[in-house]
Amino acid sequence: MNSLCQSVGVFLSFLFTFLIGGMAPNSSILAEEFSVVLHGQEDFPPYFFKEGDSFRGFYSDFFDALSQKMGDHFSFHDVPFTRSLIMFETNQVDIEPGVNPVWRAGEKVQGLYTIPYAQSVDILLFAPGKRIPVSASEDLEGKRIGVIRGYQYPSFTRFFQSGTILRVDMTRESQLLGMLELGRLDQIIINKYLALYLMKQNPDYKDFEVGYEVSSVDIMLRIHPNKAEALPRFNSAIKQLTDSGTIEQIWKKYR
Repeated sequence: MNSLCQSVGVFLSFLFTFLIGGMAPNSSILAEEFSVVLHGQEDFPPYFFKEGDSFRGFYSDFFDALSQKMGDHFSFHDVPFTRSLIMFETNQVDIEPGVNPVWRAGEKVQGLYTIPYAQSVDILLFAPGKRIPVSASEDLEGKRIGVIRGYQYPSFTRFFQSGTILRVDMTRESQLLGMLELGRLDQIIINKYLALYLMKQNPDYKDFEVGYEVSSVDIMLRIHPNKAEALPRFNSAIKQLTDSGTIEQIWKKYR
């Protein structure tokens, strides 16, 4: 009888250990679902590409890597820029990626920010043969510059406001590139990695000329305050992915 009791005790101890072990923080039992907003309703390479109802590109791989580290799940919503701000404000989405706090300083819901995971670099891109020497914003006084509506470029703000540099707003990067190709604009401000990727992929853009670096800032995930308890988990996962070189490996796939 004692032997039987000991055997049962060992079995129950093993079972208890197994069950407790199965409740690790990254277990699917504790997995949380986060909704992520992506701007545009069109491809934004190399950050994301739309293929049917699915996405691929940097953010697809990045959130897959986060999911593996955190044990959580992510769903994506592709909407226009202004709509994305409303969705975040009204808590229809949990995460806005690729953001610097300065860009959202005027929003009603500021949000919480993770540690940086990359940099966003904006450049002046010139039409073929239209590049001029530029080392500061004032070198472009009297020029018309294509930009994305709603985007802020601090070094150009006072020139845009005074009208000494004419700001031409477009809703999509594809429109900016089209205006540049057609010669309707001589220069635009655009994300560097998007521009370089498309210049390699599209023969119509191969002769565009890269110029002045307008800005280079850290980018982070903007987390809705209702998900504040998850911020330490995001920071821990991003740090691990950065330290291991995983994020840099993902970037190399799309450069």
